Amino acid sequence: MNLEIEGELSFLTVPEIKKKADKLIRRKRLKAVDLSKITQLDSAGVAFINHLIKYSDTKIDSLPKNLLDTYQIFTHSGAEFATKPKKENIFVGLADQLINFFSSSRDALYLTSEIVFWSFVGLFSSRGQRKGSLIHQAFLIGANAVGIIVLLSLIIGVILALQSAAQLR
Repeated sequence: MNLEIEGELSFLTVPEIKKKADKLIRRKRLKAVDLSKITQLDSAGVAFINHLIKYSDTKIDSLPKNLLDTYQIFTHSGAEFATKPKKENIFVGLADQLINFFSSSRDALYLTSEIVFWSFVGLFSSRGQRKGSLIHQAFLIGANAVGIIVLLSLIIGVILALQSAAQLR
């Protein structure tokens, strides 16, 4: 017997259709499933189609082309989870951690030395700086902070007013 699914194959309609399909699968009467008249498909519908493929030896026919993308998005790709490789020895793990520590320490020292160097050199060398750029940047930072300052002032003012009102009672 063929099962023809029409209309919407979604979270709301799958339970009813699944009951019919499971009954046919148990009786081994389900030969083919026709999906050509489906108008809407969601993740529950895709799970139902995968259920039919997994638990029955039926032929699934013609899913509409506009719903193939939805099916591809929600279907199980069959990818297995990667397993973490086992370390052979405790000393190998210890050596890896030691190497990572020294590498991170070296990078931190490079960063610190560059920050300190350019902090002092930048004070005495005007090379690479535009004239008036410090004032321009200060103005931009101040202009961007006006909204935050106004909001914080308003919140602090409301809190102080509420505390004063509570103390005057």
